[in-house]
Amino acid sequence: TIDTMGLGIGHLDRDANLVRWNQPGIDLLSLESASQSVDQFLDRVLVEYRDEARQFWKDALASEGTQSSEMRIQCGNNTLDILWSVHARRRSDDRGPDVTILCADLTDVRNQDRRHREREDYFAAIFDCSLNAIVVADDSGTYIDANPAACDLFQLPREVLIGSSVARFVRPSGAEDTAAHYKRYMEMGEDVGEFSFVLDDGSIRTAQYHAVRIDKDFNLSILSDITDRKEMEQKLALK
Repeated sequence: TIDTMGLGIGHLDRDANLVRWNQPGIDLLSLESASQSVDQFLDRVLVEYRDEARQFWKDALASEGTQSSEMRIQCGNNTLDILWSVHARRRSDDRGPDVTILCADLTDVRNQDRRHREREDYFAAIFDCSLNAIVVADDSGTYIDANPAACDLFQLPREVLIGSSVARFVRPSGAEDTAAHYKRYMEMGEDVGEFSFVLDDGSIRTAQYHAVRIDKDFNLSILSDITDRKEMEQKLALK
């Protein structure tokens, strides 16, 4: 029995139509013995992949060299993502190719991939459906992504907002203070506060924000329009 880096290694005995496995192969595939028929092996592939697996096996035997495919198979009580490679080498006699099978367990890798995709879908839903404006900017302050609420806040279509920057909305008199403030933010990596900005129609809005530098050229800001609240506070202060 050959154990090479934990890979399941099987060799096809064409006379008996059996695949004989090494110990890692036995453990990986939860086999009761070191040998199983080709049909027994293929029958363990999940139904939705079984026709593909049988065609793959047929094609691999008809060719020379190495063919690889990824399948989901039932191993005991577990469903595993298995990468299997079939190497067929022609022999000098007429007994067909000499066939070796390699199997590697990709389940952990694929589960991580699936969890990553699920997290991406989850955060994409939050980004798109949030009532708060969310913008992503590079380190120069240029917006590289924005959700629908951000487009509503700045009253710009997404294709216009992307490529704009905070400087577009700052009144000329506050440009110098904004630049100094942004420099401090880049040094600290996080900032919370309020800022007033000018829309293209000349109206002035106020937003409360929380900005975080997550990575190089990835600065996430969440903004909430507090214009009405600020105006109400000013009216109450005058009474």
